[in-house]
Amino acid sequence: MAGALSQTPQFVGAIGVAGLAAIVTARSAALASTTTAKLATLGGLHAAVLTAGFVCIAGLLVALTLLRRATSR
Repeated sequence: MAGALSQTPQFVGAIGVAGLAAIVTARSAALASTTTAKLATLGGLHAAVLTAGFVCIAGLLVALTLLRRATSR
């Protein structure tokens, strides 16, 4: 049980990195026809970082909501 609990963050992190890499690739490919390769890659990275930020903010809001419910009982 302890081994599974210690490896869970690694698996979740790997899924997150794969998802962000997919965002970078998709956005870079979409921008490739309209700009240079460097700017297309930068645009892909920008989209991935924004997505990661929004996911963090959503996680914070969910955590705050759940903590308020748990402490109000």
